[in-house]
Amino acid sequence: MPKISDPIQISKLTLKNRYVKAPTVCGHASEEGFVSDRLLDLYQAEARGGVGMVICHAAFIRQDGQGFRSQTGIYDDKCINGLNRLAETIQAAGARAAIQIFHAGAIAQPKIIGGRTPVSPSSIPLFLDPTQKTRALEDEEIEELARLYGVACARAKEAGFDAVEIHACHGSLIQQFLSPSFNSRTDRWGEDRLLFARRVIQEIRKAIGPDFPLLWRISAEEFIGAKGFTLKDTIESFLPAYLQEGISCVDVSA
Repeated sequence: MPKISDPIQISKLTLKNRYVKAPTVCGHASEEGFVSDRLLDLYQAEARGGVGMVICHAAFIRQDGQGFRSQTGIYDDKCINGLNRLAETIQAAGARAAIQIFHAGAIAQPKIIGGRTPVSPSSIPLFLDPTQKTRALEDEEIEELARLYGVACARAKEAGFDAVEIHACHGSLIQQFLSPSFNSRTDRWGEDRLLFARRVIQEIRKAIGPDFPLLWRISAEEFIGAKGFTLKDTIESFLPAYLQEGISCVDVSA
């Protein structure tokens, strides 16, 4: 039986051991989402601890998808130079470097996203202010967002990261499409609540190729009864679809 200290392979990437620093919020980027010296110092210290890989916290793919202040951005090519410094800092400290790709969707706050109205599969009350509502995405906007996940992953690869991880958990946009509580659409995106996740994976694979390590972080159950998806949904429906579309690894977070 393998030990946690043994090497492991994810796609064509070999980790020196099975210790992975999970992505956790730190808020150390600049207000615009650029990598800062403080952010570099944090991840350098984490990598020096001896883990096989460090996964940097959620990087937002579009400015209306930012989830918290001083969050790392990957929404523009101008982010790449700083992200390259981040990847190289982690690698120089002895660990593989991955970055998580994120869009907040309905859990965004207008005051953080420049006064914009947060978007989601269906119009629902805002997470922190139920007196306001999100804006339901149009069909072509959903396709564009799927494409932007791919663009963001291509930026991560160009910046020198060894892997990417998609934030499909904790109530963010991809999970919102899976959830009956967030997604009450009557079009193709609601009839097949897995469709958006499938399209995201397809666009990512188109952008980074078939072999680049693609991790997929999930909440296995919503724990809100009939209004949410269940562990059975995840095991019998969601995971087979993700694997069929070409993810490399599943990260179960909740």
